[in-house]
Amino acid sequence: MDDLQKYFMNILNHDLKTPVLAQVRSLNMLLDGAFGSLNQEQTEMIRLTKDSCETILDMVYTTLMNYKFEQKEIRFNYEPLNVVALVEGCCADLKSSFKDKNLNVKIYPSKNISLVKGDKMFFKLAIENIIANSISYAYRDTTFCIKFKNTGLNTCISVIHKGTQMPEEMLDCMFDYYACNSSKNTKIGFGIKLYLALQIIKAHGGGIVVRNNLYDETVFDIIMPNCAEKSYVIKLDRDLLLNENVSA
Repeated sequence: MDDLQKYFMNILNHDLKTPVLAQVRSLNMLLDGAFGSLNQEQTEMIRLTKDSCETILDMVYTTLMNYKFEQKEIRFNYEPLNVVALVEGCCADLKSSFKDKNLNVKIYPSKNISLVKGDKMFFKLAIENIIANSISYAYRDTTFCIKFKNTGLNTCISVIHKGTQMPEEMLDCMFDYYACNSSKNTKIGFGIKLYLALQIIKAHGGGIVVRNNLYDETVFDIIMPNCAEKSYVIKLDRDLLLNENVSA
């Protein structure tokens, strides 16, 4: 089974990722006018095709990354990170996604926010995956909030969107590899990006809790230990977060 799994991952990496990447590059060249001008209908069709190819490429990349985590092949380059600046960078990268739903993004940094220790590239990937998922399920024309709170030992990043709230039983399994909620929503499912985000945060000594609040909002609390010798992550429990106001 291990040999079959490795063989399958090699197929994904070489026989699927490489040609799809070539397709994306070719479509970009077409859109840039490298082979002549395009009319409006042609441009729109090529853009839709490119979006589909990029979705496939993203899925393959995420699957391969999850496999590397499971095989413990990932090596981190730890450094002190300014989580506020990192989240602002994530929001800048996802600007077009916010614009598509006309979301009003509000970031509330804490005055006494601490640095956390982590790999900048991977930590940013985890945050972007969570924000992108929240954008996907957010109502149009609403406010999208990201809040920070320093509990003394930990830093909590709360990603908050207004949308259809998930049932409690679904909140417990959102980060499972094959989590799906197609019966309740028009989406196919949560996908494997949340699973990857959790693996990254756990590898950094942190954790993620997802919960509903009283304002028809879904909250993702990302909890990371601060850069201090005695930092630790609190027990990850939604009731604890709600009762003790650990989150933002």
